[in-house]
Amino acid sequence: MESGRPLASFDRTSGDLAHLRMAAMLHDVGHGLCSHASEQIYELLSDLQEFKKEPAFAKNSPGEVLSYLIITSPTFRSWFDEHVVRDCQASLKLDLIGEIVLGRHPDRSLHFLAQIVSSPYDADKLDYIARDSYYCGLALTVDLPRFYSMISTAEQDGYRVLVLRSYVPLEQILFSKMMLFASVYHHQKAKCLDSMLRATIQHISENARECKIGLDGAEVSFADPIEYLYVTDDEFFNQFHPTGDEFVRRMIGRFRRRDLFARCLEISRRTMTRESWDESFGRKQLLDLSDSLTLLGDAERQIHATLPDAVKRKCDRGEVLLSVPKRPSIKTDFAFVQTSPKADIETIEKFFPVEQWTDAYAHNKWRSYVYAPRECASAVRDAAATVLRERFNVDVNLARSNENCHPD
Repeated sequence: MESGRPLASFDRTSGDLAHLRMAAMLHDVGHGLCSHASEQIYELLSDLQEFKKEPAFAKNSPGEVLSYLIITSPTFRSWFDEHVVRDCQASLKLDLIGEIVLGRHPDRSLHFLAQIVSSPYDADKLDYIARDSYYCGLALTVDLPRFYSMISTAEQDGYRVLVLRSYVPLEQILFSKMMLFASVYHHQKAKCLDSMLRATIQHISENARECKIGLDGAEVSFADPIEYLYVTDDEFFNQFHPTGDEFVRRMIGRFRRRDLFARCLEISRRTMTRESWDESFGRKQLLDLSDSLTLLGDAERQIHATLPDAVKRKCDRGEVLLSVPKRPSIKTDFAFVQTSPKADIETIEKFFPVEQWTDAYAHNKWRSYVYAPRECASAVRDAAATVLRERFNVDVNLARSNENCHPD
């Protein structure tokens, strides 16, 4: 920030604070319908996979990449120049705003500004951890007054970065995020809804002639990541009559009625046989499905093909769903602790083992599920157990799985 001026006197239409505020406002414009639920789908599309191969985007989420591309696009530049720069007399650079959204700043002395928007303890995380835990009834606490009193800046490897005077607030943030993964984000009902949304969108994409969405002159079939931004939640869940085929209308009806598929099978440390769990190759193959819509779809088709013919007639291929959550990822880049202005700057790993936390989660709390309509659940369970054993060498104890899933 410019020195010698109190924060309250900063011009909101120009300068460092104005760029920071605009980046904070625009950082989530790359989220599509259902926010992170659709992000888990379009991040696996080939266009975004190509962007992720570039070093400039390798560490960014797909939503951040899309936000950057929107902010720096010619169309948005034209709108921004007319309505913000000209009408509001603002002096703002979209290239700089885009860089801040990605967690970077061209001026190394101002890198800490980008950390406020994208970092292990950015403003968004502080907001959603408190909000999600409160509304889900979890007693998670991040002591924000203490956090704010302990944050400062310091020079590290040529960058001016944010540092904390104590590791405790950051430990609270990371612990709370792990608890939210275990209790909310990877909850079996949340993953069921994610899988049902994925199946519906994939069906639309694969049957674009019958199911594509006509909206404001555009035709959306979800073949391209940018198409996920054209449709709002309300438009997606409330406009499919008479658009879409029978499968799409049936799935949208389930969403409206909150009529979720049943759990057929749980795949976890508790339900897998010890020999199968200790065989890391099989589990790795299973986890690899989370990185490929093609491989995941192949596994689901194989489960459906294994069903008895009488069950196949009642259960569409898109109604046999396998959910394979990724391991939680926690950013620790530029997460520094400096206990006093004269102390050495140390990474957060020096104070507690973040990697061991995520490994412990993957070992003890990670769960994968198979879902299907209730009337087909027991048959799908048996077919899935067969495919998992033969294809992935993953042997599930059905009695233990049934204790949680109740497919019969």
